[in-house]
Amino acid sequence: MISDLMATLHAWGNHKTAPRLARRQQRAMRHPRLYAFLAWLYGNEATTGRILQQNQIIFPAIFWPAPENAPLDPDAVLGTFQSAPATSLPEVFELPGQTYLRNLQKISPGLWNGRTYCMKAFDLTEGRPTLTCSSGHFFDALVSCDLLEFELLSAFGEVMPEEEAFPEFCERLTLRGTLHALGNPLHHACGRSAAIGISTLIIFPAEGVYHVLLRSCGSRLAYLDKFFHTVPSLMMQPMLADERMEYSVRHNVYREYLEEVFGAVEGEMPYTPAQYHDIYADPAIQYLQNREAAGSARLLLSGVAMDLLKLRPEICTLLLIDDPDWWLTHRQRLRPVTMVDSRCGSAANLLERSPATPLYAIKLSPELELPTGLLCPERFTPPGAAALCLGLNQVRKLLLHI
Repeated sequence: MISDLMATLHAWGNHKTAPRLARRQQRAMRHPRLYAFLAWLYGNEATTGRILQQNQIIFPAIFWPAPENAPLDPDAVLGTFQSAPATSLPEVFELPGQTYLRNLQKISPGLWNGRTYCMKAFDLTEGRPTLTCSSGHFFDALVSCDLLEFELLSAFGEVMPEEEAFPEFCERLTLRGTLHALGNPLHHACGRSAAIGISTLIIFPAEGVYHVLLRSCGSRLAYLDKFFHTVPSLMMQPMLADERMEYSVRHNVYREYLEEVFGAVEGEMPYTPAQYHDIYADPAIQYLQNREAAGSARLLLSGVAMDLLKLRPEICTLLLIDDPDWWLTHRQRLRPVTMVDSRCGSAANLLERSPATPLYAIKLSPELELPTGLLCPERFTPPGAAALCLGLNQVRKLLLHI
């Protein structure tokens, strides 16, 4: 079936046939049977993990929540780190990977092949999710993880298999099947460069009501223009020459907090040691750390998720801000924000009708619930949906004791 995938990749690179492929991917992304397929494929492989479901709607993610008995510092999820690069990709990925990356670089010529932290293995240590990690590069993640999403959406949108045909449909997914043959991809890298992402849910009070902060983002593929994601969300990666110095979830969240929430300009790569320390000299980080020390802000691990479209792991964290002055102090420096109340309607309507702002502050109910109709799998990135649900569940336990 590699010949079918190569034909699809060439169609994506052709401006005449790309719109037809986009419609096919859209058809897959918007159909609930795609998510039923992923639940069927991976539900029995997750051991103690669970398929993400909200209001009986399946999302393309599996999650392992942080232990409930004690809130964890986010760095507690990190196991040992080996600076040796991850295992080379299977040969079957080589030709489609080259074509996929070449097409991506035409669309986004500024793509940067930065270093990444990759999952070697994932397990539970006394109920605590733990990632053992190694080095990697962003382009290797694109051609081994993101390419899986392209293969799946293109094939599913073409045949739209019924549930009884799921086993037969699996045979069309050559790349995914190659990884499955190497082991359980939910717990081992299995020949791919499983670059680790971090998704943080920020919850803060404004005008006496808690809000969650979300951002809009686009896709590198053609199947949809806009998604919701939590903010900050990032690829966990070293910016300095010393990879071990930045092997920290907290440090990576702080760095992206400045960039995505406050619009700080990312420096030249690789970072110098001075740029590393500049993060901690920024007034926004100093304010946050002071509030953390005082107990009116907490950065906590909420769990680990696996994006089932890409088979890429995500560390999910919660930044719970109780400080009523955070919003008043920072709102002038924040990137432009659209305030959203309970009448927002669907996620699609909100993204399409709201002003083109990068951030959305979504008002929560007194029970810390989202507005009805907002959360849907075709308008949220899988790691964003997982971080949102894990974070809300965690904050309800912390604030409402339920």
